[in-house]
Amino acid sequence: MSMAPSNTLPRPAVLIVEDDEISQKIVKRLLENMGHECVAIVGDGEQAVEIAGQKRPDIVLMDINLQGEIDGIETAERIQKIYSPVLIYMTAQSDVDLSRIYKTSPFGYLLKPLVLDQAKVLLDLARHRIFDGAAPPGPHKPDVGQFYSHVLQFIDGLDVGHLCLNEKGMILGADSKASRILKAKSGDLIGKSIDATPFGLGSRDRPGEPGAGGRPPEALYDSSRVQVTRIPAPAGALPGECSVVVLLKEIGEPGASHSDGDSQLDSVKSAYDAALQKYHLAETIVQKMRHRFVEKPDYVNFFIQSKEAMGGDIFLFSQGTAGKAAYFLLGDCAGHGLHAALGLLPIIETFYVMSGQDKPLAHIIGALLENTQQSLPTRMFIAAALVKLDYARGLVEIWNAGLPDVVIRNHLGELIRIESSGLPLGVVSRSQYDIQIESRSVEHGDKIFLYTDGVIEAMDASKEMYGQERLENFLQSTGVCGSLVEGVKSEMQKFCKGIPHHDDMTFVEICVPERPSLEACHLPGVAWKMSFDLSAQALKATDYRPLFMDMMLKTHVDFVARKEEIFLVLSELYSNALNHGLLRLDPDLRNDPEQFFLAWRDRLDKLDTGWIKIDLTFRREDEGNRLDIEMEDSGPGFELSGKKDAGDESAGGRGILLLRSLCKEIRYEPPGNKAVAVFAWPRPE
Repeated sequence: MSMAPSNTLPRPAVLIVEDDEISQKIVKRLLENMGHECVAIVGDGEQAVEIAGQKRPDIVLMDINLQGEIDGIETAERIQKIYSPVLIYMTAQSDVDLSRIYKTSPFGYLLKPLVLDQAKVLLDLARHRIFDGAAPPGPHKPDVGQFYSHVLQFIDGLDVGHLCLNEKGMILGADSKASRILKAKSGDLIGKSIDATPFGLGSRDRPGEPGAGGRPPEALYDSSRVQVTRIPAPAGALPGECSVVVLLKEIGEPGASHSDGDSQLDSVKSAYDAALQKYHLAETIVQKMRHRFVEKPDYVNFFIQSKEAMGGDIFLFSQGTAGKAAYFLLGDCAGHGLHAALGLLPIIETFYVMSGQDKPLAHIIGALLENTQQSLPTRMFIAAALVKLDYARGLVEIWNAGLPDVVIRNHLGELIRIESSGLPLGVVSRSQYDIQIESRSVEHGDKIFLYTDGVIEAMDASKEMYGQERLENFLQSTGVCGSLVEGVKSEMQKFCKGIPHHDDMTFVEICVPERPSLEACHLPGVAWKMSFDLSAQALKATDYRPLFMDMMLKTHVDFVARKEEIFLVLSELYSNALNHGLLRLDPDLRNDPEQFFLAWRDRLDKLDTGWIKIDLTFRREDEGNRLDIEMEDSGPGFELSGKKDAGDESAGGRGILLLRSLCKEIRYEPPGNKAVAVFAWPRPE
């Protein structure tokens, strides 16, 4: 899959760990110029571990030679016990200990003084690694989970220390207040059991009593001044995630009443419980929005396995009003848990309303783009695939925006891949988006497979991914009959061998049903004509080519077998009329796609006058079918003299040789602003 353009990717959050003030300023300025978010600048390894655990930056820029008790490499090792950021080292030494560095699996390292161009390139590559579909380098480390983030947001600003524990009582994180109370550095606490502290598993210790871990308080802290409470995960946690948050509160001077401390922590716990009820209410609303009372077609099978109780994957299906087509949407919102599920809400209602009205796929996509761009916060986006299955005409239309390849397995067992052709929803505005829809002929016995990246990125104990190749081998090796969904699920379970998945996973199988009777579509002698007048404002609003094709395909089944050629002819004529007739773009710009797009976007935005007229005429003749396409624009045209039948490729850069190869006839009428194309094909026997 090709790498997305840099200017379309989200900007990563970066933590700078550097103890030299001049270097801090240089790196901060570099990040600002690139538009990256600098979450913090610290010069101490202990503090870096704490902030990294709380803010979870995408990238950590780490100076190797930090002042203090731990250097940059050990700091990186402690951070990687919590999660796996993209790690980039900075050093003024040329003889660094590479064996120690590579144990932390860094993305790269920069020599100081920094060469800004080199630093920009490395940071940009790191951004692609994070947001362009590839996993960060190095072994996967378990995330602490969304529950921990909820608690952190709730207690932010309160004078309360906290410890983060997994299901085995292992300390995953400790803030500075907890470290001060325990008189231990947060970096030393991470990875150790809670039993190593006098708190055990969070009992309310009294002076002179042993902790729940069986150890006396000794001199680690004055238990008469510290109160403890536990907040467990409401629905449990996956292995390795945060299962319990332990709150620590100092209650004042020696001899202060424990009831005062109990009251303060109890009020925090009660407030959190109330917030949790609101969380569950929001969760219920999301669930009801996601699951409309739509009966699942018997030719569709799927499974969804969420990393948490609520997931960021969604699969929707809808039956068009005409009863001859079905619509499917698979979405994968960035992140996990309730916040990712909430991010899916803008696309749910849009999908159901527009698909229920049999809107063309391009119109549905345009509405999805507009709603997500307006609704989603910065750095949240939705990878999606939208499918329209017109089983009455044996046609499937697919739009893939950021998901893994959609796979079609035909009845012969051959695989056809539909790669992602666009950015995920929410990244750019509708006006900047180039909608590309893939159309394919399908028949009974073909299967269409959609899936999110959680499927192919599932890992086994050795951190090896399940992968696209392994999935496709399974899809191709199994028999034609029966559903493959349970087989895929079983294969993944065998591969992962009990290792919990680190992402939401969804796999969908659409089995193309038999076509209904199409007798009404084969009426001999039927002819029709469609005419369209598109103003400058209409041309700026949307791309009408998919709409024209959708309307024609609905008129007659004979169009389906020739749809690719017809769309190519229609698309080329339409592009010529718009790009060269109205916008007057230099044909030589085609050699530089980026400059061509920038010039096209600029001129289209400034287009206030002008029009394109389109006449489409279908006839059934003795020798076969015939479609006449007339495309006229209000531009000045181009010089036809000296061009043999106006057929030279240099005629305004209009690709006439391509059109001549596809059409029975192609001509431009003086002064060169009206094209007439005749596309003909024999009727099927």
